[in-house]
Amino acid sequence: MDSIQLAACLEANPHNLRGYATAPLCPHDLAAARFEAEGRAAFPHGRNPHNVGTMANERWAAGWHMADNAINGEA
Repeated sequence: MDSIQLAACLEANPHNLRGYATAPLCPHDLAAARFEAEGRAAFPHGRNPHNVGTMANERWAAGWHMADNAINGEA
């Protein structure tokens, strides 16, 4: 799933409950969506709290950059 799909699934079903069209996400996709959401929420002044080289760090940064691109009108 790409970042936009993950964000939509997490927004539609933040607790990953069964019985919804967006659930259940696998644990990796659910964690990725949450880290990206944290990064988007931290924009523009947040600092990445995760260790470099981890999936959490990469997905948090992807969310931060997604928010930056949205503000600047980039795709």
